[in-house]
Amino acid sequence: MLSAPAKTTAKAHDALDEKSKKNKAALKALIGYARLDILEHADRLKFGEYNPHRIDNSQVQKLLESFYINKVDRYLPDHLIHLFVDRKLLVGQCWSDDKYAGEKLPKVEIVSNAPADWCFIAAGGHHRLEALKLWIVKIQKLLNDKQQEEKKILNQEVDDEMKDDTLVYLTNVLQPQIEHLKAKVTANRSWIVSLYDKGVPFIRFISRHPFCLSDHRDNNIMRDTADPTHHKVYRPMLSKSRRSEVCHFRVILNIYPY
Repeated sequence: MLSAPAKTTAKAHDALDEKSKKNKAALKALIGYARLDILEHADRLKFGEYNPHRIDNSQVQKLLESFYINKVDRYLPDHLIHLFVDRKLLVGQCWSDDKYAGEKLPKVEIVSNAPADWCFIAAGGHHRLEALKLWIVKIQKLLNDKQQEEKKILNQEVDDEMKDDTLVYLTNVLQPQIEHLKAKVTANRSWIVSLYDKGVPFIRFISRHPFCLSDHRDNNIMRDTADPTHHKVYRPMLSKSRRSEVCHFRVILNIYPY
């Protein structure tokens, strides 16, 4: 008969074996990494099947604040959004094996004859999507204000003494700001995603059982996946019981739950 410590050790080994099996199964389902315009495809993202978090507006605002302070780390692998999709819907090889490719990641493309009701099943990322929508609205408003200012300057008459100063401000300050904001509005719509083939038997299995996605890390749970800044924001907001639930979800899914 095994002693209590031996039983604990045996259970730990069994758990690691099970985790290893699930990781290997997940890798079989993994197609690759890509970038996706999540605003353009917002209506195609189905949330809630693998991640039960409902939208919490306070969390959305915290993410929005983080975007302002820490920028939008759209291509950081730790912030990727896991998507499950029918592989046959993807055009060619619109993905990469390199999740560190950043802006060089290929753009997800869907075949032209896809069914009208096709969708990505998203395991997390709903709060990021909502925060990004608000972020883009704010950047677009700032861009509109700068463009109105440019239009006003171009339409007004100025005397010779002010002409040089106005021209310098217009060409060296205002117009570069406008171009920068235009680039942000366009670029910040994309986000790094991992694509999983929902046709693989493993995907059907995970709807009933916890699972692990590829690069799981067993170190500090609260630093498993997301930006440390975000962890500092969310840690105090989780109740003791909920923290246990969310941390368990992170360990099993290895995803940022927001």
